[in-house]
Amino acid sequence: MEIVLFLIIIALLFVANLAERDRIWLWLVALFIVGSAALAGLAGLVFALLGAGLLPVEALADAGPLVGGPWATLFALILMAGAVLMILLLVPAVRRLLVRLLRFRVDADRPIIVTALFLSVGLLGLTATSLITSPSLPVETFEQLSVTQRDLWVQGLLFAAAGFVGVGFLVRRGWQETLERLGLTRITPRMALWALGLVIVLLLFSTGIDMAWARLDPTSYERTSSITEAMLGNLSGPLAALTIGLSAGIGEEILFRGAIQPRFGLIGATLLFTIGHTQYEVTPALLIVFLIGLVLGIVRKRFNTSTAILIHALYNASLLLIPWLLELLGL
Repeated sequence: MEIVLFLIIIALLFVANLAERDRIWLWLVALFIVGSAALAGLAGLVFALLGAGLLPVEALADAGPLVGGPWATLFALILMAGAVLMILLLVPAVRRLLVRLLRFRVDADRPIIVTALFLSVGLLGLTATSLITSPSLPVETFEQLSVTQRDLWVQGLLFAAAGFVGVGFLVRRGWQETLERLGLTRITPRMALWALGLVIVLLLFSTGIDMAWARLDPTSYERTSSITEAMLGNLSGPLAALTIGLSAGIGEEILFRGAIQPRFGLIGATLLFTIGHTQYEVTPALLIVFLIGLVLGIVRKRFNTSTAILIHALYNASLLLIPWLLELLGL
């Protein structure tokens, strides 16, 4: 399902770039947004009826434990708010006001920007739903979300593809122009040294936060650790570390730092990057993700996306490789 959703998003980004050249394609983008808003509104209505007790939970196939009662009302509010926001994005004056308020350096009337704002609203809605429901779910539930190395590579490639297609590859830009727009340029020895130094600093920083968190709120720390283990429990060793490092490093950096940051700014891109990691719930882990995102964003501005990829890859790989080495050495 996730792969299908990503392919739809990539197709939408491709059409939005076609609309940059020929506005006739803009009608297809608008139709997709209206259709998505209609589906969200319809789903919101269903949840509103469930919350009001006017529709029995049994009417839904495979209804989960969080479908009825107050949860349904919350879901209804999120879905309906998302539907309204999606429709409002089609109003030029609203888009321009939103872009000014968020201080995005973009032309609010460009089809690709309209599409990016629409996708951001969708991500915010999914994040809100996840943050509301996740704390009520048992840790065992997350075992259903466990990933393999293949899953990570597919996800990384889809993120990278979204970044390439989003900036207009094969439609508005050729290969070299696309690489320059995404910041995928050569890493100099100086950049590599900075990368190694920052990886060490980030590892020390995250370790310090983890230690303080485990001491001050051990219950929350244990839950988040258990969730992470449930999702990544099958991954260990050098090959898995390489996979986690490269797949996330390449995919996430190309999309968030390479494609999104130059248009939505450092804070905007970092916030989107952070809310994409809602498996950590509202915990200090999200603070770590946000601050690491800020560092990677600054690296993108000062150097390039390639250096940010190197830092992200080394950091992620180290998180898996260091415990594996310590266990191997019996420490």
